[in-house]
Amino acid sequence: APLAEAEMPAEPCVLLRAWIDELDDGGPCYVVLATSSASEGATARTLVLQRLLASGGLLVGSSAESLKARQLADDVRAEAVLRWGHRQVRVRGRMREGSAEETADSFCLQLKGFRLRLPMLQQGE
Repeated sequence: APLAEAEMPAEPCVLLRAWIDELDDGGPCYVVLATSSASEGATARTLVLQRLLASGGLLVGSSAESLKARQLADDVRAEAVLRWGHRQVRVRGRMREGSAEETADSFCLQLKGFRLRLPMLQQGE
């Protein structure tokens, strides 16, 4: 059933957190992230959502050498779409590169099997 406006919390990230917690079955939660640059155009890719931040931001991991990183250097605007069942959430905002500490924490959040394969992966060109 559609969500009634009267049922909406004042802060949308509260509802998103509740939905993600409800979904949590121990497996990853995926997010489609769309970015763009003047030279490479618009692109979208599916990433693992590592964490919903207290600020309402989404934490995802990437390589500093990836297409997303190049696009981020050109235009920090992005849109993410999370979808499960009949629910879909769009999050629009600005991306930023994480600090060294955030990057290390992000790497630790990756699934162990995925981390073992990271050196072999070349992110999409």
